[in-house]
Amino acid sequence: MKNNDNIAWCVIGDFNVMRYSHERQGIGQARANRLEMEGFNNFIVNYQLLDLLVVGTAKSRLDRALVSHH
Repeated sequence: MKNNDNIAWCVIGDFNVMRYSHERQGIGQARANRLEMEGFNNFIVNYQLLDLLVVGTAKSRLDRALVSHH
């Protein structure tokens, strides 16, 4: 996939991965898959995506809306 600065991106879905260990209640720091989190965060940074805030409460944050700066 090549990043194109002229194209607006919107990626929405259940990614089944956390960005940070505190996003899932009841999971200890040791159980959080740091390699998955690092890869997901690198994807977001590499494609210069914004992780929109979700309104509401949940025990874990897996559903996300990632958008480009456009």
